[in-house]
Amino acid sequence: MKFKFSHIVLVVMAMTFTANSFALTVSKGVAEASYSGFFGPSAESKREAIAKAELNALKRFVAGESRSKVKLFNQKKDEINSQLEDIVLSKKIIDEEVDKKAKTIRVTIKAEINVELLNAIIAGDETDGSVEGEYISFVFVAREQESVKKFKARQTVVMRKNRSAEGAELEDISDAGVEYNAGESTTTSMSKGGSVNYKNDEIHYRATTSNDINVAMGNVFSDAGFEVVEAVYIEDETSGLLNVEDFKKDYATGDDVNRSTLKNAVKGLRKIDIPYFAMGTLDVDAPRIDPNTGLVKVYVTVTGQINSLKSRFPKRVASSGPTQFAGEGPSASVAKRNALLLASKEVAVELTEQLRNKKIQ
Repeated sequence: MKFKFSHIVLVVMAMTFTANSFALTVSKGVAEASYSGFFGPSAESKREAIAKAELNALKRFVAGESRSKVKLFNQKKDEINSQLEDIVLSKKIIDEEVDKKAKTIRVTIKAEINVELLNAIIAGDETDGSVEGEYISFVFVAREQESVKKFKARQTVVMRKNRSAEGAELEDISDAGVEYNAGESTTTSMSKGGSVNYKNDEIHYRATTSNDINVAMGNVFSDAGFEVVEAVYIEDETSGLLNVEDFKKDYATGDDVNRSTLKNAVKGLRKIDIPYFAMGTLDVDAPRIDPNTGLVKVYVTVTGQINSLKSRFPKRVASSGPTQFAGEGPSASVAKRNALLLASKEVAVELTEQLRNKKIQ
């Protein structure tokens, strides 16, 4: 009985993972086509509407990715349209409407998309040559909150008292705290004011670097045409000017890198002729249980940028985020690793797509 039950559990888990994977590649598409004649749409008109709906499904899918990918999609629209049969693995018509008065047919489909092929077409088989063979190094730091110091509101109170003889003009009179003394023919006025100062929470992070992050990002940069050099391997070459520990220390207390850390890094990278440098953070939230799957889910918020060091002053040529990604797994560690891998890969893709759009030289 235990044997059968365990097999049932494995089958259910497999179905769950398959459904989740499938959901990532399914998109709805809607389109219409015109027809002529009195007997309704022809088979050709229906095929035209379905083909348009397939393209619409791809547009909807890409629209959920990034603005730079949408631009690249529009540039490659003709090529994508010519390969619809290979990109759309399967389709199902879920609604069909015929407007006899307007002589149009409107179809709604669900399309399963070959995402790898679509991305390959959008990116192109080869890079555009803008960064081909250029060196790039990068430092991306994963962070988890270690401690949060909260500050109470600080209130400053100012009291002012004015006194005047009878018949003299008072400078400052308020309704509160007014006292009249007819016998001495004097008037006393008290006013009260002030301000409240608020101080942001002081957050300290546990900042780390990860080989998984470096590999995932390095692969994307390499596919874009860069020659990738991991920062840890060039610290000695820069005489310690580029120091990964300095980045981790700065990111442990805030979102900005200290000016001296940046200046030293730029100086060191220029010393060994590396013209591009990327950096950023991946903030890991606390794990939680997904009520739909029962798996542990971890969210990661990623922010990144690429800087060109070719001109006299460093110039930011691409930036991304903050963008949130989620990873799931049977344990918190697995979910965290999946989320970090996804976030690091996607931010690298977004950054390189921006470079391709700008045709950075």
